[in-house]
Amino acid sequence: MSSPEFSTNNPHVTREAVINQILTSIAMEELGLSHIINAEGEKLQYALGTLEGASPAEPATIEELLELNKSIRDTLDSTMQNQMFLKAKMQSALAATIMQGPAGPTGSPGSPGPFLSSYMEALGDEQTILQNAVIIFDLDSVDNEGNNIVLSNDGKVFTINKPGLYHIEWSINLADSDYSTPAVVGIIENNAPASGASCSSSGGFSSGTIINVDSTPFTIELFNFGNEIKIDRHRQFIDSAASIRIVRFADGPSE
Repeated sequence: MSSPEFSTNNPHVTREAVINQILTSIAMEELGLSHIINAEGEKLQYALGTLEGASPAEPATIEELLELNKSIRDTLDSTMQNQMFLKAKMQSALAATIMQGPAGPTGSPGSPGPFLSSYMEALGDEQTILQNAVIIFDLDSVDNEGNNIVLSNDGKVFTINKPGLYHIEWSINLADSDYSTPAVVGIIENNAPASGASCSSSGGFSSGTIINVDSTPFTIELFNFGNEIKIDRHRQFIDSAASIRIVRFADGPSE
């Protein structure tokens, strides 16, 4: 994946444009973290021999699986710490004031560019999620900017009401249990499966995706595709069992 590029040495760049570039960089960093988390999941699947199209020459021993599990936990702990930092960075950017001087002459209109107009973050409490069921989020936990993203009264469905590019990031904390069959959780877009990830151990479990919303209303649900799972509170999840963040960071794909 190539690195994002930003304009340099532009003496006329505005404070608003700088804030938007910061927000775009945060979305790119979150996407990179999603790739890391997905790679850790595939690493575990490979060791267990459940990764489609690839399997180890010899089955992993118990000692090797325990060591691999520790490595994955360490990576997820580092990832969650990075996510907390990125959240604080995003909130600081959104709260930054756009300083303005005296009005200047009106210039010719330019082409529309990226602009973050809304985001929503919600937390979920301890719960048991049946197979093929939606994870429920607490309405009282919602942190919302703008009115383009709405959470349904039952806490299950997020509705996007403005087209654009959106970054979606979710996390759950699997309670201690026997995950001989990996837990499989992912995103439902407009009632159709869109993306997912699997995990074979308790603890932090997260993923993310970028979607292009070209028509509205557009619905998002966090869905349990696998067997029944239980999630519980964890301090790294801001004392919650689940979290989801939906951020609109651009008007749409560039030509």
